[in-house]
Amino acid sequence: MKRVSIMRVPVLLVTLILLADAVRAQDDTKKKPSEPSKSADTIASAEKEALEALAKYGKEWSNSDRQRTWKVRMECMVRLVKAGPPAVPFLDQWMRLGRTPHYRAFAAQTLGFLADPSARPALAEAAKQKSDIVPMFANGALERIDRLEATPKTNFSRTWGVKPDPEPIRRAILEYDLARMDSAQVGRAAPDFALADTSGKTWRLSELKGKKTVVLVFLFGDD
Repeated sequence: MKRVSIMRVPVLLVTLILLADAVRAQDDTKKKPSEPSKSADTIASAEKEALEALAKYGKEWSNSDRQRTWKVRMECMVRLVKAGPPAVPFLDQWMRLGRTPHYRAFAAQTLGFLADPSARPALAEAAKQKSDIVPMFANGALERIDRLEATPKTNFSRTWGVKPDPEPIRRAILEYDLARMDSAQVGRAAPDFALADTSGKTWRLSELKGKKTVVLVFLFGDD
């Protein structure tokens, strides 16, 4: 009987200690004010930024006055790419329900720069739209996401024989300084800049000075 009593004492002490620690932890939790998840705050902030960028584009961009509003397109695209994945659902909706083909094409192009695989089904549907420009940008976006595995394929990969890599282009957009827009002026020396081509190779203007003639050609999407 004594042996049983002696063994019960340590077990009882351990149990009491554990219970005390649990109660103390609960008390500490109650004392601390509840804080919203930083991750949730980040996502909410990105969603707000995406909605504001789309609202600005819808309000200020004009297909009939591209010379004046091309900056709006660039600004909104930069903001959406910086918003990241939280912008995808809103761009998806715009691509399906945008009131003009130009709005839907803008959404498709931006989704291509984000290269989020979750946008693949919506882009595949957009590629079937009866429009001159929406399928073009949707196919280009699919090609960036799937690296030449998109269906249907565009002619770009077959024509140029390169694999589109979205990462260098996305990085260039993320680092783009909006204050430098329209800094090139006719009759003046071009400001130095670096651009990544579709295959991911970076070219810097100053490195080509005196060596090659540089001609910038925008095959599509230069509006």
